[in-house]
Amino acid sequence: MDLPPEPQIQSIEVIEQRLVDCGLNKKGFSIEYSELLQAREIVIGKNADASVGHFPCIHTALGLEFVTFEDAQMGEEYRNFSNELARPQILEYAKNGLAEVGLLEGFPERAKYKNDKRFAEAIEVHCGLDAGSVLKEVEGGLTLQPDDLELDSVTLSEKYRRLIAAVIYAQAKGDIQNFGFVGNEAYQTDVNGDPIKEGDEGY
Repeated sequence: MDLPPEPQIQSIEVIEQRLVDCGLNKKGFSIEYSELLQAREIVIGKNADASVGHFPCIHTALGLEFVTFEDAQMGEEYRNFSNELARPQILEYAKNGLAEVGLLEGFPERAKYKNDKRFAEAIEVHCGLDAGSVLKEVEGGLTLQPDDLELDSVTLSEKYRRLIAAVIYAQAKGDIQNFGFVGNEAYQTDVNGDPIKEGDEGY
């Protein structure tokens, strides 16, 4: 199988020029190396004169680069914009994953259930589990709370592989907002699979 080409690495000068071409003030953004991300990060300040109207151009200009807005509200809006662009690819990926474990046919439809709890139970049954045995409803989403948390993460992931694939598919469709695990390293994920740790907004 042919692999997709590696993304081309842009020089700092090219990134700067592309952002300027988008209409941003060059003095209002910086390109730095982030130790946390282990990659370059483009930080767009409030004096870059960026607006929501610039989002399509910024997204095209930066490609897979990490971008942070000093304005938290604009940063949230940009993440939502990027998520919506990525949703079709994410949904296709999740759909293929569900098909691989033999659960695509007959998958429960959210509209047929009066609340998230009933929908989660239908997913469990579809995966061959007892209703209400693993998925628990929490504020903002669902958590996977198996009784055998003493198992290591690799074993847990393999044991509940079908269920995890099903929930990720439902999440990609927008039927589940957040999905997480309860244990020593509890976390939730958004639609892109990025972690939302306890204490973050939306957890």
